[in-house]
Amino acid sequence: MMLLALAMTVQIIGTQFSVADAAKGPDVLSEVHERYANGGNIQIDVKKDLKLSVLKKKKTSKGKLYLSGSGKFRLEITEPSRSLIVMDGKDVWVVDYPDFEDTKVQVLHSKYKDQIRSQVLLKFLMGDGDFMKHFKISKKEHKKNMITYTLTPKGSVVDLKTVKVVVDPADKIISSIAYTDSLENETIYAFENEKVLQSVDKKLFTFKPPKNAEVSEMN
Repeated sequence: MMLLALAMTVQIIGTQFSVADAAKGPDVLSEVHERYANGGNIQIDVKKDLKLSVLKKKKTSKGKLYLSGSGKFRLEITEPSRSLIVMDGKDVWVVDYPDFEDTKVQVLHSKYKDQIRSQVLLKFLMGDGDFMKHFKISKKEHKKNMITYTLTPKGSVVDLKTVKVVVDPADKIISSIAYTDSLENETIYAFENEKVLQSVDKKLFTFKPPKNAEVSEMN
């Protein structure tokens, strides 16, 4: 179950917004995309809230997100349980670390080109794909120096009901991304303390499954 949730995360983090959506000229969304696509080495603190509709439960987790261009991406959740998503531009690794020593590490592996092609919402921070072919801006709200975009799918390609993206138009950064799926489950990613790093350890974007891991291929 946890591994499937992590795989869903691969679908959600990021997207590219098309300038062509705004007939009046470039929108803040396209400017934010441009910044992340060409922003160099970026580190962000992440808080994830998952609200399960049927079970009436909420789970909060925290970690860090690293970006380094050319498809390099690392989302590491450190509390309360450890999990990891690593992309090096060629491969995608989704890792669920067990809470108990006698349980094996669960790993899902797929090719980056397949994920970036098929997972529409993966593309915001990756700088790839045309997001607005699949979504339209249904509402745009200005509040407390922030802009909230409510997005809805144009067809049945995406298994999501709505997506909300909150951006800071002054600094061109993302404050949060939230989405609701077809089962009314809500996931909210809040981003804080964004830093542009002069350099980043290349090892952050590599992964080798441990010997005791159970590795599955995701097509």
